[in-house]
Amino acid sequence: MSGQKQGITTEEKAFIYLCACGLHQTKPDMERLKDTDWTRLFQLAKKQNLSALCASALEDMETASFPAPDVLAGFREELALSIRRTMLFDRERQKVIAFLEENQIWYMPLKGIILKDLYPVYGTRQMADNDILIDPEGAEKVRDWFESRGYTTESFGKRKDDVYQKKPIYNFEMHRGLVDVIDSYHEPWYEYYKDVKDRLIKDENNRFGYHFTNEDFYIYMLMHACKHYRGYGTGFRLLPDVN
Repeated sequence: MSGQKQGITTEEKAFIYLCACGLHQTKPDMERLKDTDWTRLFQLAKKQNLSALCASALEDMETASFPAPDVLAGFREELALSIRRTMLFDRERQKVIAFLEENQIWYMPLKGIILKDLYPVYGTRQMADNDILIDPEGAEKVRDWFESRGYTTESFGKRKDDVYQKKPIYNFEMHRGLVDVIDSYHEPWYEYYKDVKDRLIKDENNRFGYHFTNEDFYIYMLMHACKHYRGYGTGFRLLPDVN
């Protein structure tokens, strides 16, 4: 790629800069981006699942004066698709939670469900699935409910989470626990979260919902990120997620 300098390309520097602009909701200085290959930048942002965040930084740009109008249109489409996806997930998750409440199954939303609300603009934290911790004793009821709504059970009872999918986009991971004991590296984390219900705080606006303390949520996100990094790597989105 063009613009090689000290191991980082021009497009990678531009990508990091746009992410920062998106997070702080500041208009980018186009002079800093004048040598950017916008097609490569767009591909990089999509690969890292941060195209919607970058798009939010470019929202006020004039198409006629933009150096790559087709790429600007692509960024805007990515943001629109991410907003739609987030809306669909939010609506479907409300139905899941209503079922859990009705059946007196305690639960706690995890990971992206919480993180998406910490991003400055709705829809800029792109998500592929929804993760929810539930009372393991309610797992079979939960499976029956998902299947009654047309979901396919991709995995059940094999590991810590049961996976349900439904076209066009829905993917729910319903966790019985937070950590699988795969090897000695995971064992301390398993012990830490083994009796996780004891660590949770009751929500005020429902009967069976819980949440972590801010500290425990941060620890869990770091543990989850380390697991991915150690196993098969993690993307750049980890940095805005944990910062």
